[in-house]
Amino acid sequence: MKRTSIRSLKICTHPFEPYIKIWLGICILVQIESNCNRRMIIQSYTYMLNYMHVERK
Repeated sequence: MKRTSIRSLKICTHPFEPYIKIWLGICILVQIESNCNRRMIIQSYTYMLNYMHVERK
């Protein structure tokens, strides 16, 4: 049972899913802290994309 669940999880989860979840968490926190500071959200998003690009190599 454990093996099948691990296999299904590997198929279902996207490789960048944890990064997206972390970014969404940062987004929510930033919006609460600084009342929708778009610049910070964009900076964190671009940083995440750059980090993902580096990790992929």
